[in-house]
Amino acid sequence: MKRTTPTPLIVLAATGVVFGFLLEVASVSGGGASIIPPVTFSVSLVAIAIILIALAWPIRRSTTGRATKRIDPFRAMRVVALAKASSHAGALVAGATVGILLFVLTRPIMPALGSLWLVIASIVGSAALVVAALVAEWFCTVPKDEDDDAAPGGAPSHT
Repeated sequence: MKRTTPTPLIVLAATGVVFGFLLEVASVSGGGASIIPPVTFSVSLVAIAIILIALAWPIRRSTTGRATKRIDPFRAMRVVALAKASSHAGALVAGATVGILLFVLTRPIMPALGSLWLVIASIVGSAALVVAALVAEWFCTVPKDEDDDAAPGGAPSHT
């Protein structure tokens, strides 16, 4: 599995900005209330980030040789898949909450300060999830061996 690159994260965040902004426009245009994420949303995002790092830490210790217990490779693969999915979901949510913030800030009447802080907390929580997911993915990376440079059959590679 390849490491996560910035390109899909940027595309997902940009898609989220458009989606979040248009969702707010549709909600308010239809006579509904503006969508403001609750504080529990931000807390949940940060909790997921902490859990993800906690799941990846034993794998990091095992790959660096500091653990006495061997880690199951299937467990490591599951943690990497969770980290990759979390980075993509975090980027999409970060974009959507930035879109909500843009909508709120472009209104002629400024919202209550509490609403603004809730949206900013959601942006920070989703950014923390993306960072934690990328760190967890890095934790699960196996260091390169000297044998990786050799060609099949033991002959040195001349690339």
